Amino acid sequence: MKSSLPFLPALLACLTMPAIAASFDCGQARTPVERAICTDPSLSAQDEQLALLFEQAKLHGERSEVIRQQKGWLKTRDACKDLTCLRKQYKSQVQLLQPVAAAIGQGMPWTGRYIVNRDNELAIRQIGPKQIEFDFMGCGYSASGTISCNGVHGVARVQGSRGHFSAEDCNLQFYRHEDGSMSVDQQGICDLGAYVTMGNQYRRVSKAVPTFPYKSVLDGM
Repeated sequence: MKSSLPFLPALLACLTMPAIAASFDCGQARTPVERAICTDPSLSAQDEQLALLFEQAKLHGERSEVIRQQKGWLKTRDACKDLTCLRKQYKSQVQLLQPVAAAIGQGMPWTGRYIVNRDNELAIRQIGPKQIEFDFMGCGYSASGTISCNGVHGVARVQGSRGHFSAEDCNLQFYRHEDGSMSVDQQGICDLGAYVTMGNQYRRVSKAVPTFPYKSVLDGM
C-alpha cells in the first residue's frame, strides 16, 4: 500500500527525527521528501549509502557525468509523492552507482564511454578478460521528423579487439580500433524499433568507469 506524502506532516509531528541524515541535516529538513527520509529508517540508511557511493563514483567514474546524473536523479526523487516512489528511486540510483563506485572494469582496454553524437551513446565496462557489459541509448528520426529513442543492455564475449553479442533478433559485432574508437555492426532490430540503430562508428570520450543509464531505466520499471 502506498503512503501519501501530503499526510506525512501529521505523522511527523508525532515523531522525533534523527539529528543527521547522510547527505543533509535533518534539523534543516524543509520539504516533505526530506522529512520523509529523515523519519524512515530504511530511507535514511539508503540515503547514507547513496551519499557514500556518490563520492566513490566521482573518484572512479567520469566525474562530470556522475554529477550530472545525480542532479537529474535528485529532481526525479524530489517529485515523488509517496514512500513507494522514494524507495524505488533510491534502489535504482544505488544500482546505477554501485559498479562505478566499485571501479568495475577500471583500467581495462574496453572500458569507457563512446559517442556518435549527443543522441547516441555507448557505455562499456570490461568485466573480465573475455567479457564486456554494454549499455546503449540512442535516438532516431522518421522521415516526418518524429523522434524515437530506445536502448540495449547486455553482455558480450570479446577476444582481443573484437566482440560479439547474440540474442533473439539481435546480433552485434564490436570492433575496437587502435586509436580507441569503436565500430559496431548490427544485424536485426534488437528491440530498438524502426528508427534507432546501434550500428555505427563511435569515438571514445572517456576511459573512466561509466554508468549505465539504460539499465537504470530497466531497473526502475
